[in-house]
Amino acid sequence: QQLLQRTVLPSLRRLLTESSLDQVLQSLRAWQRMLQARPVAEPSEGSVACWPLRHGGFSSQSALRDAAVVVLAAVARAHPQVFERCSNAQITAAVAEGLRTRMLNRASGVRLQSIACELFAADFVRWRRNLAPTGAPSAARNSAAMASGAAAAAMAPGVSISAAAIFAMQEQGSEIADTGVDEELDWLAAQVLGLYQEPRLSLSALALLMQVGNAEPSSLLRVMGRAARRLDLGAAHASSALLVLVAFVRGSSARVLP
Repeated sequence: QQLLQRTVLPSLRRLLTESSLDQVLQSLRAWQRMLQARPVAEPSEGSVACWPLRHGGFSSQSALRDAAVVVLAAVARAHPQVFERCSNAQITAAVAEGLRTRMLNRASGVRLQSIACELFAADFVRWRRNLAPTGAPSAARNSAAMASGAAAAAMAPGVSISAAAIFAMQEQGSEIADTGVDEELDWLAAQVLGLYQEPRLSLSALALLMQVGNAEPSSLLRVMGRAARRLDLGAAHASSALLVLVAFVRGSSARVLP
């Protein structure tokens, strides 16, 4: 992630700033067309993908689409004004979905998964806002009441939350589930915790989990709290959840009450 933040994005930002705006926009629109192009087994001579596949060093149209997602996401982070000038809601949603798909799909390969994860974390607010619903199943809701009105008030989005209150409610069998719970975000955090188990993805996954915690502390604490109790998944999985919690508390102590 340090390479992305300290080298790649600053270099890209400088390139975008120093280049002709017309040329930059033309190039970005070409990448956008590639992202939206319908996959074909053998690109025709006049297709959008034909020239880059023959001359650009890409082994397949799939690889070219991977590159389109990475390039557009990097531009969005390095120079948001340029990205927003030539993009619409459909393009932004396509990039967000492309990042999520490549990040969570093991078939993408560790390198692409790591890059997608880092780019998602680097511009978390934008991509989260533009993700399409996954249809993630609702968490099982317990009919028991919240442990206390004070604990329920602490669940308000954007407010510091007591980790002890969350764990206490879970121990009592009360599910932290109300209209303020973002189940899609919970689902994403659980999936990224799975990536965290892979040593080569751990740093990228941790960066994204910290962004989840910064956006919704209750979501990160809730998901990691559940995972820490899942002994059926093995001690390593439970330990990883606790390590994520420790990292979040250390880095964002102001968001979590003692």
